[in-house]
Amino acid sequence: MEGHFTTFNVLPDGHVRGFDLHVERLVYGQRSLFGRGLPDGLVDAMRELREPNTYRVSCFADSFNITARAIPPSEPISCAFYPLVRELPRVKHDDLAPQWEAQRAVAADDAILVTGDVVTEGTMFNVGFITPSGTLEWPVGELLLGTTQQLIEGVWPSVRKEIRVGEVEGYIGAIATNAARGVRLITQIDSALVTTPRGAEIAADIARAYEAI
Repeated sequence: MEGHFTTFNVLPDGHVRGFDLHVERLVYGQRSLFGRGLPDGLVDAMRELREPNTYRVSCFADSFNITARAIPPSEPISCAFYPLVRELPRVKHDDLAPQWEAQRAVAADDAILVTGDVVTEGTMFNVGFITPSGTLEWPVGELLLGTTQQLIEGVWPSVRKEIRVGEVEGYIGAIATNAARGVRLITQIDSALVTTPRGAEIAADIARAYEAI
């Protein structure tokens, strides 16, 4: 793999949710892949971004690149389980081919990755499961800890725990989270979970709490 990256939105008022978390991710990726600090000028260049867009900041051994695209929609999605452990899962690196293959392989909008019968993460997102009491439960394991997940944990009752495929039917809903799309409702995961109306209401409340950050 050549490098690593982070993706974030600059909002219409010019601020970035979790800016420091994105910098921490890049620092960790740079140390993990190259054993050195961030390229000179990177953080200043990130701070200077003002136009409302989704930005991808890519880091290499001695350089960086920033690209922009329109902020994507946050429509609901269906998911299916897919067996995959990403290489260096704690680094957001640019070897994305396995995730793209997982997306193509499932008969749903996107894939949720599993290791054996343990749920980890989505292809390009974290997954949070909604309990009947309204708490979010987030998988632990070999996965990328998302900036959006961490921000939501600060504004919504949350627990990190091991979650197995056979336990998913006990939840009333689920959400997909990442910095570009924010909070998306997961309507269904295979036949294991169909989000209930109450689950959808809680997901909408979580989205509003996140958008207020």
